[in-house]
Amino acid sequence: MNKNSKKALLIGINYKGTSSALKGCINDVLNVEQYLLQNGYNKSEIRILRDDYRNPQTRPTAVNIVRSMNWLISGTNKGDSLFFHYSGHGAQVPDRSGDEIDGMDETIVPCDFQRMGLISDDMIFRTMIQPIKEGVKLNCIMDCCHSGTGLDLPYIFNSNCWKPEGRRKVNVSGDICMISGCRDNQTSADDQSKYKAGGALTNAFLSVLNKYPSPHFTQLIKEIYSELRRGRFSQIPMLSSSKQFDLNTLSFNVGL
Repeated sequence: MNKNSKKALLIGINYKGTSSALKGCINDVLNVEQYLLQNGYNKSEIRILRDDYRNPQTRPTAVNIVRSMNWLISGTNKGDSLFFHYSGHGAQVPDRSGDEIDGMDETIVPCDFQRMGLISDDMIFRTMIQPIKEGVKLNCIMDCCHSGTGLDLPYIFNSNCWKPEGRRKVNVSGDICMISGCRDNQTSADDQSKYKAGGALTNAFLSVLNKYPSPHFTQLIKEIYSELRRGRFSQIPMLSSSKQFDLNTLSFNVGL
C-alpha cells in the first residue's frame, strides 16, 4: 500500500435456507460499500464476502474470513486507514483461556459454521488486531449479537469512562475503534422498518453519518443510541478501543 491508502473488508451473511436465516446483512454490506465509495475508498480496495455469491473464494466461509482479515492488514503502514464491517450472527462459547470476566468468548458465525465451527474473538484478535502496526487506523462495525467485546480490545467505554476490558493486559499498537451492535449479553436486531431490511446498528450508523458527516465520538454514539431508541430497539451499542481517547474532541471519519 502507498502512504495514506485505504482498505476495507465487508462481510454480510444471511444464512438463507437455514433455520437461522437473516434478511438484512447483505443489504448492510451494499449500503456500507456505497458509503465508503463516497468517502475516499476505491472499489478495488474493498473486499466483500457474501453468502449469496457463488464463487467459493468470495463466500464468507471460516477460511475465507480469516484469510481476508490477513489481507486487510497486510502491507499497511503508518497513516493508512482500514475499515471492517461484519453483519451476521454472533454467539458465545465458554472461555478456555481465562481472559474473559464473564467466562464467555464472543464469536462470529461463518456461513459454513455447521462444518467449520465459529470464529472466536481470540482468533480475530490474533489475526486482525494484534499484528496492526503503530499509526495504522482501523474502524470496525460489528452488527451482530453478543458483540460488545467482540474484538477483545483493551478498553471499553462504559458509564462515561474508559475501563479495562478482560483480565489480560494486551499491547495493541494500532489505533483501533469498534462500535458494536449490543452488549455481550444482548442480541442485535434485523431492522425491518426501512424500505429494505438491514441490521439495526448499521442502519442507525449510516443514518447518523448522513446527518453528521464527521461527528465527534460522543455525538456519534449518542445519536446511534437515539436512532435505536426511535426504532424501539432495546440493544445498547458499545464502544471499545485499543487506546483511551477523549470522545469529545476526536472525530469519526473513515476518509482520514
